[in-house]
Amino acid sequence: GLARDVLRRHGRAPVRRALEDLEEQLVLAQVIAGAAGLGGALANPAIRQSRGFAADVNRLITQLKQLRIDPPTFERLIRGLPDEPALRPLAGLYAAHAEHLERAGAADYRGAVWLALEALEGDAELRGQLQSQWRNVLIDGAEDLSPLEWELLCLLGAEADVVAWADPEQSIYGFRGVVREPWEALRGHG
Repeated sequence: GLARDVLRRHGRAPVRRALEDLEEQLVLAQVIAGAAGLGGALANPAIRQSRGFAADVNRLITQLKQLRIDPPTFERLIRGLPDEPALRPLAGLYAAHAEHLERAGAADYRGAVWLALEALEGDAELRGQLQSQWRNVLIDGAEDLSPLEWELLCLLGAEADVVAWADPEQSIYGFRGVVREPWEALRGHG
């Protein structure tokens, strides 16, 4: 997709491949399975093997990435909170997940979009080249875009006319942290 193209053009991205949905789930399951040493509730194999727990961890990681909160920042944010003992194992899972992806030279979907945004924000020449290629940005299915995707499209379409179609009643990717009111996200862009 677009994020992978940006990373390819950037040329120095550490990501050799972006994972598909099923691969993301398998990687997360593998990380959770090896997380007994993180303590807390993760010491319980029934919790680590629960599909509900895996789904909750996936939602947590999704939301953290949507907010551009990396594992060290998450660790810092939970420090001193009353729930820190319960959150510490989750922070460990997030860090282990990030380390696994880095070792594999891979990124999950949200990670690839985040890396693409960082690449564009740090490379004015590439950003200018891509922005100059986009006179019009047409977005169909805008109800299913995440905040990171919106940010990427708004950055690339900063000099373009942007037209978006959205029907919130048809949103199917709520688990990705979609923008609830896409038309509000575009106000002032394009």
